[in-house]
Amino acid sequence: MGGPVGVMSTKLVLKAGMLLFAARLDGHAVTATIDPTAAETVITPRLAAYLKLTASEADDKDVRHFHVIGVDHAELRLRRVLVRNLDGPATIVIGQDLLAQMRIRLDFDRGRLRVLDPTEHASTGEGEAIIALRRETSGCLELEAPDQSARVALANPAENTANAPPGAPMDFAGLKLSVSDGTSSGNCGSETRIVTWASFRTTRILIDLPHERLVVDKSGGS
Repeated sequence: MGGPVGVMSTKLVLKAGMLLFAARLDGHAVTATIDPTAAETVITPRLAAYLKLTASEADDKDVRHFHVIGVDHAELRLRRVLVRNLDGPATIVIGQDLLAQMRIRLDFDRGRLRVLDPTEHASTGEGEAIIALRRETSGCLELEAPDQSARVALANPAENTANAPPGAPMDFAGLKLSVSDGTSSGNCGSETRIVTWASFRTTRILIDLPHERLVVDKSGGS
């Protein structure tokens, strides 16, 4: 797609458990990350001030006119973004409101990302595992676990657990993923076990929130 956004770098970096990549907000280059447990997209107060955005007086300050956010070649639109202080180098956190507008492939082995075109077919052959996703009202993004007594979510690790050793493997649709008992940095609660990006560090995945599924290449992974 053209317009003010253009094609962004598709380089993907996994640093201290956090995804980092280039994006654009209203035509301005920003460093972005994805938080699967964030219901809404968030920007820093410094970025809001730089873009001369006027926030409301609500506790969770927000900006209520349309914004154009560029990821890869895609242009995504939001009426509202939250303004909050963020930890780490990212100035924008992409939440479920934006993830619901796109299907994004993350290739951790090659360090690249790609947003699929709306009409592009996402292959789900024998070499791929399909894991159902469920969005909770709390913002938690749960993975359908084979053990129904276990609550498992896709989440960023908490800052103090980002470098912790991987947890025990659990089988998801014929794919073994490391599942940690540590708390996440999001809205899933202390009783929820989590799968972090590090579980996919040698493979590629497709986050397909519009169809509530996670597609994982079974040729790699942990």
